[in-house]
Amino acid sequence: MAARWTTPDASTPVYKAIRMYRNYDGAKSTFGETSVSAAGPNPDDVSVFASTRAYDGALTVMVISKYTGGNTPVTVNLEHFAASGAARVYQLSASNAITRLADVTVSGGTLSTVAPSPSVTLFIVPPASRCDCNRDGAVNVLDVQRLVNVVLGVSPPLGTEDLNRDGRADVVDLQMLVNVVLGGTCPE
Repeated sequence: MAARWTTPDASTPVYKAIRMYRNYDGAKSTFGETSVSAAGPNPDDVSVFASTRAYDGALTVMVISKYTGGNTPVTVNLEHFAASGAARVYQLSASNAITRLADVTVSGGTLSTVAPSPSVTLFIVPPASRCDCNRDGAVNVLDVQRLVNVVLGVSPPLGTEDLNRDGRADVVDLQMLVNVVLGGTCPE
């Protein structure tokens, strides 16, 4: 038995659905290469896939609405991922065009929007800075206070405080963070 696979014509929905994973923006940007757990309430109606990208640390979430009419409310709860800023959004809808939509705000680890039916919607969620120790989306004196409390043993570590990656949160990390808050660059 043999099988033959050909590349779908570039004008077809199948080709564009593949492009949502491999070149959604025309600049060869891709869905991430490391799969992470994702689930929706009913995979027969809405499928959800997620991954992280090594080159920028972004979380990519693909939501596929299989409904044939109406709009689908979409809420993505981000667990075990510290986001920074708003998520970029690309969508393939029944019009058979991949469109860059307005960014969606990530607030409290959640993003919410509405997807048309049927559609494939890609969210690109940027990661928080390594120096954002309290994961509130900003690097400021509140991060310094959090790190002081961790170093003094007042607060439990979140796993975000070891800025120099030596295996512990200590005064060296605190000095690095103070330098960043005063205008320095966060180590990556």
